[in-house]
Amino acid sequence: MNAEVESATEPAVIGLKVEPLTANIKSNNQKGKRKREEGTKYKTRNEVKKGNYIQMDNTVSSVADDACIKKVITGIDDEPYVEVITGIDDEPYVDNQNENTNYCFEFPVGLTPLQKLNELCRSPLCSNSHRHRFEIAHYVENGRLRQYPLLYIDFIKFKERNFTGCEVINGYIHLLQKEFSDGGKNQFFDHNFFETVVNQDIKLLNGELSKIDRKKKNKNFMEKWNNVWKNLYFPLNVLNNHWVLIEVKKEEKKVILYDSLSGKCKYHCQKLIEFLKKIHGKKEKWELIENIQNNNIIRQTDHVNCGYFLCWYARQLVTNQSLCRLVGQKYDEFITQMRQQIICSLIERKVLINYDQLSQINVN
Repeated sequence: MNAEVESATEPAVIGLKVEPLTANIKSNNQKGKRKREEGTKYKTRNEVKKGNYIQMDNTVSSVADDACIKKVITGIDDEPYVEVITGIDDEPYVDNQNENTNYCFEFPVGLTPLQKLNELCRSPLCSNSHRHRFEIAHYVENGRLRQYPLLYIDFIKFKERNFTGCEVINGYIHLLQKEFSDGGKNQFFDHNFFETVVNQDIKLLNGELSKIDRKKKNKNFMEKWNNVWKNLYFPLNVLNNHWVLIEVKKEEKKVILYDSLSGKCKYHCQKLIEFLKKIHGKKEKWELIENIQNNNIIRQTDHVNCGYFLCWYARQLVTNQSLCRLVGQKYDEFITQMRQQIICSLIERKVLINYDQLSQINVN
């Protein structure tokens, strides 16, 4: 059993129960597995349901007849899964599911945050072998507009002590923005801001404005930039395999890098400074603090937890807490608690700072 998941009673079956089909269907793509790029959600069952039905030979399944149809749904594995549906008079049977089928996990009442996490991780959908592992399991923002969805695959990565992706990071950054904006002085940017605005080539054809120039012409953006925002936080993905956090202290003219691997990230830091100069003026001087010599900052000694360190660094900074590990605390214990705190915060839709909160019902 994984160290991060405690034992719990088996939850009710989530979503719809689908009978397995024992048919030997060869894939058109046998050259290798499709790799899921970070932040990319492959087609879900609901999306492919809009596709065309294909007539299927009646020898494929014992339940198939002349009216039987199939839907081939491509997954990330070599073998696609096939769904067989029977119909009458050559007309496809209409599945009872509608286009808004909801696979979101429903948490039992009266559980602590850690118990909720255990229940979700024990869900049948929270498995690498389940075909609905790319369905949405939970929304971090569940108001009138549902935002920041987390997929079952995100919880699978947590359960297996694997890396995390932009869904978890953006969801956690969103919670920090809601709770620790300090009247708007702290501004957290989505991880896409760097690639879509900061890292964009400035020279464009046909006189089109760059996105930086568009931001400068946006009165609302510039009003907040000049008069409200004081501390800026940028989560960055480096070379599509590493996460770092950059903090900008506008009043002190400092750009501070927090890298859990003690890297320099020269390109990203320089690009961000160029962005700041385009907003503030080229004559402005910005000090870059890389933190590579700061031995007091706890850093990862593994190859998978950079995304969790990014979230933890951001939380510690906005709550004015230390970036050092507790005296006498072992690294594995620290990592386990940090990962649990971050994921449980997303489940509770509230930043949990103290580890004791994970064992409390109705966290305040």
